[in-house]
Amino acid sequence: MNIAICDIDKEFASIIKLKIEEKLGSVDVDIYTDSKLLMQSDKVYDCVFLYMDMPDINGIDMARCIREKYTFTKMIFILSKLDAVVEVMKYNPYRFIRKEHLEEDIKEVIAVLKEKSEEELQYINFTIPGERKPLRFNIKDIVMFEVFRHELKIKLEDKEVRIKATLEILEKTLEAKGFIRVHKSYIANYLWIEDIIRNEVILNNGQRVPLSRQKKQTVIQKLNSLRSNKN
Repeated sequence: MNIAICDIDKEFASIIKLKIEEKLGSVDVDIYTDSKLLMQSDKVYDCVFLYMDMPDINGIDMARCIREKYTFTKMIFILSKLDAVVEVMKYNPYRFIRKEHLEEDIKEVIAVLKEKSEEELQYINFTIPGERKPLRFNIKDIVMFEVFRHELKIKLEDKEVRIKATLEILEKTLEAKGFIRVHKSYIANYLWIEDIIRNEVILNNGQRVPLSRQKKQTVIQKLNSLRSNKN
């Protein structure tokens, strides 16, 4: 889960970061004391903490830009005065943190972020060069990835999407999400693997995917491990 905290008070932002890391563990938290740097970043954030009274680009303007690019990003506003609440309601704020009530408010925020973090494990995002919005898929809907010439085909249950990427770049990310490299041209979702027969992977939809002889034993071990952990 990627989280950004944008606040001119680095010490205050660091306290929030520490509390999030203590409770949520494996999250990636970035601090920005300059709102322009956050707006210029290409990193996709699942959640952003925005201080309303940032100079240059205030919380409202940041929220507007973020919502245009990423509809799924959760926004938590940091307030120094309560009358700002009305202004931000149109951006569907996830929660608020009052600077004078940090200890009280952060507990609820972390509780909902924990739920969000568990939910995010079910999704994967792809940032496409030249596109304003990233592609977002539920992992269970992805059957496999296939290299096709200079493109990567994302094969879903009912359609396929092509992007400019390589399996080598995505392999580690996909492996952590339950995907297995079965061949130099294929990475399959273990949830869709029904059986392995000789040098082929049989998928739940009846499709057969070639299985590299060199990878066969490793694939079987990974598949058994993933199935065991699921149970």
